Amino acid sequence: MSKQTLKTNAIEKMVSLLEPLSSEERGRLVRSAFAFLGETEPGAAQESSHQSEEQPRTNVGARAKSWLKQNSLSDQQIEQVFHLEEGNCSVIATELPGKSKKEKTLSAYVLAGTASLLSTDNPNFDDKPARELCESSGCYDSTNHAKYLQQKGNWLTGSKDKGWTITGPGLSRAAAMVKELTSQST
Repeated sequence: MSKQTLKTNAIEKMVSLLEPLSSEERGRLVRSAFAFLGETEPGAAQESSHQSEEQPRTNVGARAKSWLKQNSLSDQQIEQVFHLEEGNCSVIATELPGKSKKEKTLSAYVLAGTASLLSTDNPNFDDKPARELCESSGCYDSTNHAKYLQQKGNWLTGSKDKGWTITGPGLSRAAAMVKELTSQST
């Protein structure tokens, strides 16, 4: 049997096996077959080099990259909410999510924790930058600030004195906030 005949038969068998499946299932199976054979999928190397040109995310750590990927957040969305430069990240959103000062205060703390994750790959952060964000956003209420933070739910752990940590649910909330803040412009 000639090599050309083998190729034709292989293609016919593959098509008959893949035909009843959805496009997504077909793609998964083809990628799995290449992985099983120890080969790179055709075009994958070219695609990954193209992605690295478009994504300045290489400046964030593995944990932050994972969070971005899990939540399908684009560079454009991140750049509309955060300014990331030389290992520093700050919140640049013009409006914080929430209808009340309490909701905006909690949003400020969640976004400050996210900024820490993006700049240091660590979800821990000090109270000062979050409080400054509250002040600059006009939601700081000296009388009720501590009360608001007591109602943080499972988004944050910690305290003003010991510092804060944004939790998994807090990072999920942060992703939702980023999408909410950028939904009008994307």
